[in-house]
Amino acid sequence: MGSKARGSLGLPTSLTSRLFLFALLALLPVFGVLWMLEQQLQAGREAEIRDLARRRTAQANTQIERVIEGQRTLLLAVSSSPTVMELDAGRCARYLSSLVEALPHLQGIAVLGLDGRPRCGDDPVRPTPNYADRPYFRAAIDTGRFVVGRYTVGRADPSARILPFAAPVREEDGRIVAVVAAGLRLSHLQSIVQAFSLPPNGSLTIADSEGTILARTPLPERFVGTRIPDEFVDRWVKATAAGVEEVQSQDGTWRIVAYSPAALPPEGIYVSSGYALAEVQAMAGEGWRWNLALLTAGLVGAALTSLAAGAALIQRPVRKLVELAQAWSGGTPPATRRPIPTREFETVTASLDAMGQAIEKRSLAAARQQELLVAELHHRVKNLLAMVQAIGTQTAAGTSTPAEFRSVFSQRIQALARTNELLTARNWEGVELRSLLRAEVEAMPRPEDVELSGPAIVLPSSLGMPLTLIAHELATNAVKYGCQAGPGGRLDISWQLEVREDGGRMLDLRWREHGTAPLEEAPGPPRDGGGFGSRLIARLVESLGTGTTTLAPDGLVFTLRIDFESAGTGNDPDPPAG
Repeated sequence: MGSKARGSLGLPTSLTSRLFLFALLALLPVFGVLWMLEQQLQAGREAEIRDLARRRTAQANTQIERVIEGQRTLLLAVSSSPTVMELDAGRCARYLSSLVEALPHLQGIAVLGLDGRPRCGDDPVRPTPNYADRPYFRAAIDTGRFVVGRYTVGRADPSARILPFAAPVREEDGRIVAVVAAGLRLSHLQSIVQAFSLPPNGSLTIADSEGTILARTPLPERFVGTRIPDEFVDRWVKATAAGVEEVQSQDGTWRIVAYSPAALPPEGIYVSSGYALAEVQAMAGEGWRWNLALLTAGLVGAALTSLAAGAALIQRPVRKLVELAQAWSGGTPPATRRPIPTREFETVTASLDAMGQAIEKRSLAAARQQELLVAELHHRVKNLLAMVQAIGTQTAAGTSTPAEFRSVFSQRIQALARTNELLTARNWEGVELRSLLRAEVEAMPRPEDVELSGPAIVLPSSLGMPLTLIAHELATNAVKYGCQAGPGGRLDISWQLEVREDGGRMLDLRWREHGTAPLEEAPGPPRDGGGFGSRLIARLVESLGTGTTTLAPDGLVFTLRIDFESAGTGNDPDPPAG
């Protein structure tokens, strides 16, 4: 067949050789397609890594926000405690000591006078230096709000490294008379950071509003307590919006870093996470090497297949045709004609499957999701137990008999349980205001005499517990002395959502009782000492916004106005339905 013969263009003339050349040329477009797909996959990998970094930063931000919200709730409860308000040094010290014992993540807690000197603390033996120069102490007095401090070295215990928190203690007339301050151990924040499963050479950093690192992985022993370089403090820590950049980290590793500045919730805390560029490029190189290996295997396979196909589909059929022609030429044709076999070439497509498998390797493991859920549940339980302990201590101080304590304490715990059930039903992503109020109304003796009116609003989860405690104390007061104490009384609860021109949202809530004589004591800012319920409502109102309590001729009127920006919730409610 002249397998070595060549045509006028220098190409081999044998069918087998041409089939082999055709197979090689057919694979060239495959090589081009693979190269184009690799470029697209490279861009996709980088976009995926940026998205993963954003999500990891958001997850860490959520964990830290829960920690800070727990400290806020704790300090508000402590600041409204009768034990703290009376400033009985012995009782106050025992109360604070019990809190620190129950919350091992706290370094300490103390009530400071306006001169900065401790008036009572969790450890009466510990030295009592002056804290008047501490920024968090001054900020709590100047702003009258809960304050997240900055990285601090303990003054009573210089070996302690803490993140301080502070909240004002007010008299009945609203005057600030003291500051309650607590220190969170940095080891607690480090344990949160360590709980995250990071990729090779990945990083996770938590810092205060000035860029001092509070917790970090990797190399916490090297960086905790040091300051982020000024370039990144100005560009990231003090930014007004989150972002993603490709930079060289302090440890010398080039990373894709997603950051959330200290100006965003939780205010005062900076969070960032990074993925090493070398790992991203290694994944890209691995995929490309795999594709090249597949292409090489395809070339070898195509060559072998071409040779086999040439022998089976060309040389053998031609030989049989020649034999048949020779048989006819010799006058001795075969008695039966044998069929000439034919075969088809197949296209190699395995590389596409390999690329799909390479992408799947980068998916998050289900086991890691379970670890995050367990850690989240752990922090929620600790915060809830701290609140239960504070309510129990204060209820005991405000009741005179065991039976009275059991009744009041049980009702308050049931109110918290109802709200916790509503939050759990929505996966702690918020609570529906109508459902929260309905849960308290249905616990009244005559729920049919209560009317709820207002748009559908989903509140941030951080408002659930405070509003529940306010509604419960108002409902208890109505049952004992107000519109639910006797027949004929009626209760109207209404609310509305106002959207300002700047996009901010205000919630106005009104509690109006009808058909009852004026009350001897109303909840809200306490008068003549007041009870725990009155003090609790007053402190919660101060932490959420503004409120008033008046006694109309036929019943109590309570109003509450919440600015979702100044309340520190970090989230706006959902707009009204419809």
